[in-house]
Amino acid sequence: MKIEIRNTSAQKLPLSLVEDFFERLHGANYSQDTIADYRHAVQALVATVEEAGIDWQIRV
Repeated sequence: MKIEIRNTSAQKLPLSLVEDFFERLHGANYSQDTIADYRHAVQALVATVEEAGIDWQIRV
């Protein structure tokens, strides 16, 4: 099941990482409330990183 993040700054993260994270939570039977809490935490992280001017580019 895909857990989408819509209209958030978290969309700037590599989509595969965001999708994988929320799919793992869902697959581990986390409650929807807990997943929502994690979604909020991801959004706060993204906002903090953006405010600091850090580039999200991932280098492999």
